[in-house]
Amino acid sequence: DEAEKKKLEDFIHPLIKDEIIKEAAVFEEQNKPYLIDIPLFFEKKNYEIKKAIVVYVDKEKQLERLIGRDSCSKEEALSRINNQMDIEEKRKLASYIIDNTKDLKNLQSEVERVKKEILS
Repeated sequence: DEAEKKKLEDFIHPLIKDEIIKEAAVFEEQNKPYLIDIPLFFEKKNYEIKKAIVVYVDKEKQLERLIGRDSCSKEEALSRINNQMDIEEKRKLASYIIDNTKDLKNLQSEVERVKKEILS
């Protein structure tokens, strides 16, 4: 229900944003790098964050994994995916891309690669 979803988002998103800002300030005061996981970051455009990481997986694999993880139907999974910005668009907007199209070992390598890029 879109109306109920909007009411929930209007209530909870400002609270989450305030908490993110508070926690980020602690890391910034200590001059330490940090990551923030923000679902719908690109869709909502609610944060003044200059760099973003996208964990990329093609749509077919995303669909397959979502169905397997949540034991949902193909229709439910497609509905969830289609409620988000297209992953290819997110990929274009990202400062860093972590390739999650392969196995866990490759994902770990990708995370380390991006970590090194960010910290260098």
